Amino acid sequence: MAEQVVNTPEETIGWAKRAQSVFTVPKPTRFVACGCAECSDHQQTLLAADVETVTLSDLGHSALNPLNFATPAGLKYYFPALVRLTLQYAEEEILQALLSVLRDGRGGKNPFWESSTAGQRNFVADFLGHIIETHAGELDLAGVTDEVLWAYERWSQDSRSESVQ
Repeated sequence: MAEQVVNTPEETIGWAKRAQSVFTVPKPTRFVACGCAECSDHQQTLLAADVETVTLSDLGHSALNPLNFATPAGLKYYFPALVRLTLQYAEEEILQALLSVLRDGRGGKNPFWESSTAGQRNFVADFLGHIIETHAGELDLAGVTDEVLWAYERWSQDSRSESVQ
């Protein structure tokens, strides 16, 4: 699918700036916990870029997205970039990358969700709501509508709740 701008530059910049204000974290020196060869490649990719310069091609296909292997601190650092890229290119690869970060892992746990503050969770829920309202066609085309709706519900949960459902 060809890359195309699906939001105005002002909209994209506004959401990205808002994300940066909510996810204000320094760039980690270590992005992945594992030291295997694949994770070392992901570590180098994430260290070489930053939140302003990381590109869609840096993140690769959703299965090989370096953010899939990132620590919660690494995800928080790069989440504003994920917001920017999602709005710039609402296509299957970036939507899958977004979902891979937001969905629960083994045992219903999501370390990113668990480590996020109430304000960060609320931002993610607001952003997903925006995607649902403005990109329904792209979500359908990518086959991720149900997953995005689930993620919206998940991240919209009472942020004071300690239970992970």
